[in-house]
Amino acid sequence: MEKSHRDKLRTNRVAFTRDLQVEGDLMDYLVQESVFTLAMKETILAERTRHQQASKLMDDVPRRGPKAFDVFYKGLCESGQGDLADLLKPELREGRLSKLERERNIEKDMSQKMAKMNLGLTKTGNLMTAPSDQGGYVNPSAYQPSSEVDEVDEIPEVFPDPQYEIGQVKLIQKHDDRASQDKADERITYRNKKCRVLIINNEDFPNTKFAFRFGTHIDATNLELLFENLGYNKSIRNNLTAEEIDKELNNEKLSLKDCDAFILILLSHGDNDVVYGTDGVAINISYIKSLFNGANCPALIDKPKLFFIQACQGKEKDSGYHVSDGDINAPFGEVESDAEKESVVPRDADVFVAYATTPGLVSWRNTQTGTWFIQAIIQTICKKSYKEDINTLFLSVNNLIARARTQAGRVQVSIQHTTLRKKFYF
Repeated sequence: MEKSHRDKLRTNRVAFTRDLQVEGDLMDYLVQESVFTLAMKETILAERTRHQQASKLMDDVPRRGPKAFDVFYKGLCESGQGDLADLLKPELREGRLSKLERERNIEKDMSQKMAKMNLGLTKTGNLMTAPSDQGGYVNPSAYQPSSEVDEVDEIPEVFPDPQYEIGQVKLIQKHDDRASQDKADERITYRNKKCRVLIINNEDFPNTKFAFRFGTHIDATNLELLFENLGYNKSIRNNLTAEEIDKELNNEKLSLKDCDAFILILLSHGDNDVVYGTDGVAINISYIKSLFNGANCPALIDKPKLFFIQACQGKEKDSGYHVSDGDINAPFGEVESDAEKESVVPRDADVFVAYATTPGLVSWRNTQTGTWFIQAIIQTICKKSYKEDINTLFLSVNNLIARARTQAGRVQVSIQHTTLRKKFYF
């Protein structure tokens, strides 16, 4: 969100927390336009008083991306809170009132016409019909949603997408024989199964050497939407210290008894084999993975354990031949880097780990569209998960990321390690 927009929200905060009606049309509109997720809506509405709900919403809106201000303004207009909308865009007040008056006149005219037409409905046998936009009559069943899918499932030619934003998450729903042709004992499809997803999103690192991770909220929100669409049980934890990460993960492993698969996503600053808490203290990635192995988490024996690590693996920048957790500039805006079926199952079996970048190098994050790594994962799963297993999907993820360039010509590629014994389909 632009600084001028954040300033508008800040200078009018008292009026908003005093008068804003959060529950109802406004919140539904913000969810509809993907400024908030359903989980975020529930968190805000869980506040005990209307004033606390408004205060929480005013805290969250400035962090919901570049379009949040305009969507919030439109939501105020749509929910009948025009006076508050005028505080944000006073120059549009006259136009807003004129539009409101026109809409009232149209509604009045339509009411009169409908009354003359006996509500505009005619009964023909047992079929009720309603007036169409052309003045004739159409069967209401004509408005049933189409079940056909015409989405293109190829990965985009241009990456990263300069228009990528919050809410740009849509799974292609198709049946593909290639997935079902795998031998049953060599594959498992996990869509709508009891899969647990935990996202740890570290954005603010106060009183440390690490910069604020602008753009990470886009990654976190779109990941929530992706796994919600997949039917997974997901939770997000924001801004945890190293000690809090450790505590959260140790609590998490005790609650996995009935899940079919576990996915952990870490969004933070990092270095070689470590990620950082918001206090600047490192926590070892190998230790994190070990918490969920067969010895420490028996509930996950013989079940897939996926780890996606969006963090730098070092401080070097890859120029390629002729970027990574640190938070550095890239195209289309400011980009920054984030420097037991058998009698015995191996302790570290059934693990898939994907790192945003290779050891020693930074990974790149666009302040307006999020990280290359997470954007590539979401786009690829949305377009190809109906027909490809996770190992094949990540060939496309690598391909996408490798196409990206910073303004200085820096590049990046992700890396994966796997001990999976069966093909994993989302």
